[in-house]
Amino acid sequence: MGIRSKLLWPIVIAFAVLVAVIHFYFVPRWLDTARDAALRHEHEILSAMETGMVQDLLRGDLAAIYATLNDQIDNRRGAWAWLELRNASGKRLYPLRPRPRPTGEYLVTLDHVLEWDEATVAHVSLVADLEVEYLAALAQMRGIEQVVLVVLFILLAVGLWLQARWVRRPLLRLQQAADQVAEGHFEVDLPPAARDEIGRLTQAFDLMRRNLQATQQVLIDARQEAEQASLAKSEFLSRMSHELRTPLNAILGFAQLMELEARDPRDREFTAEIIKAGDHLLELIDEVLDLARIEAGRAELVVAEVEARRLCEESLVLVRSLARERGIRLVTRIDAAVGTRVRVDDTRFKQVLLNLLSNAIKYNRRNGSVVLACEPAASGRLRFSVSDTGKGLDPIQQRRLFSPFDRLGAEKGAEQGTGIGLVIAKRLIEEMGGEIGCQSHAGQGSTFWVEVDTVLPSDHQDDSGPDAAVGGTPDSVAADASPATLLYIEDNPTNLHLVRRIIEQRSCYCLLSAAQAEQGLALARQHQPDLILMDISLPDMDGFTALAKLRTWPETQDIPVIAVSANAMPGDVARGQAAGFATYLTKPIDVTSLLETISVVLSEGEGGAKQSSERGRSHCCPTKY
Repeated sequence: MGIRSKLLWPIVIAFAVLVAVIHFYFVPRWLDTARDAALRHEHEILSAMETGMVQDLLRGDLAAIYATLNDQIDNRRGAWAWLELRNASGKRLYPLRPRPRPTGEYLVTLDHVLEWDEATVAHVSLVADLEVEYLAALAQMRGIEQVVLVVLFILLAVGLWLQARWVRRPLLRLQQAADQVAEGHFEVDLPPAARDEIGRLTQAFDLMRRNLQATQQVLIDARQEAEQASLAKSEFLSRMSHELRTPLNAILGFAQLMELEARDPRDREFTAEIIKAGDHLLELIDEVLDLARIEAGRAELVVAEVEARRLCEESLVLVRSLARERGIRLVTRIDAAVGTRVRVDDTRFKQVLLNLLSNAIKYNRRNGSVVLACEPAASGRLRFSVSDTGKGLDPIQQRRLFSPFDRLGAEKGAEQGTGIGLVIAKRLIEEMGGEIGCQSHAGQGSTFWVEVDTVLPSDHQDDSGPDAAVGGTPDSVAADASPATLLYIEDNPTNLHLVRRIIEQRSCYCLLSAAQAEQGLALARQHQPDLILMDISLPDMDGFTALAKLRTWPETQDIPVIAVSANAMPGDVARGQAAGFATYLTKPIDVTSLLETISVVLSEGEGGAKQSSERGRSHCCPTKY
């Protein structure tokens, strides 16, 4: 029911009640009053007539009595319907012949006693017809009723008009304004602020509107600042990653070359320490950046159905060499994982398992054991648990377990670490809808567990285990092939020198180099190399633009290009893969990985690049232009 109906119904009901009161209360009272007045009038006439009749009755002058009564009846013709006079003994004196007493709706009987000296002389009975007086009074009342109804209708119409102007229209405008404000439009048309309740309501609404508008503006400004801060943080993280990886590329790259070329055991020991420290610094950089991305809500997870057994086996493969070095025995109890699929992000979940397994190995006792188990949890999920035989954790350490950069006293030991691996693991598992925890007793080892949701096994299997056939990775191109020509476009002289020294490890490669993108593109068109290594952040043109230009020229469109960049954020890698790079390598460069990647890319493109090889491999040129 709208406001108009709510305001109209009380007025209509009041109008109907007023009409009913007039018709059923005042009209009958008015008619009764008119009847009483008519009766009083007839009583007065009768009383005046009786005063003269008393003397005639005492004298016995019946003729005079008859004359008086007949004259009065003639004068009141129509009003007096019947009259009878009897003496004190009850004898009828008038009329001479008996007449029946009439009855009717408007007939009223009046009885008078004529007395003289307190003695009864006669009795007079009169039947008066009040129809005329009643109908006249009724007609007058109907007229008054009609006038009252007309006046009430006019008042009703005026009231409705005033109601619409003073109440309904302002409220409708307020309603429309409220709807607009609810949709976020704060510039609204409000009714004039009158000095009444609606006016005060309008003022309060306007104040609320202005406060909401100011609050929204504050929120918009805050959101913009947050977005700008997020963008600035992302830019900072990306830039820091790039700036830190660039010098690490030279440190770790040349250290790996020194390790390969060192003959003195002490030199190899020193080089190994450099590589170990560099790897630790690189791990710290990666984990800090990873934690920053997760806390900023930019952890890119692809949750899908993954075979639980494959996750366990692939994770174990990656830690077997570490366990072998430490003398740790790996035990698996993953029968519950067979045929079971879980909803996780494949890469991120293996990252969590690897963190738990590597911690269990590193902080274990010598010749200890690590058990990787899978079992159904009480919650209906699948629980992955990693148990070790290390020192264990006391209750205070367990409360600090997932605090960033808190290594729980392990920083005093020989093992290196960052103290944020478990923090990242916890955030990732929670992002995947799972749960992570720990059970430990000091001196008895620890068990870290992860619970994730399971799904019903499907009929198809799209996951391949570690036992799946994998093509061999050649160390080099065929011995009888001519040297492959490589082009490296890099503006940093140190990085360029490093890659040159790495390529020298293979006699089957011939390296061309350029410090700028335009120079590199010219060399590519001139020599048509078998493979191009390209930095992304070049001074005159970024690597993506250079790649796009290579794809527009017939002589270079089929040459595979490997990105080698210090831009190692996940978005950078994804963008490089989408742009069409054969692969995307991040700095610091791993010497073995770089050589294997070059060999694999050349082998994959051998069929399509045969013509290019015939054109370009004869150009075994100096290593710098």
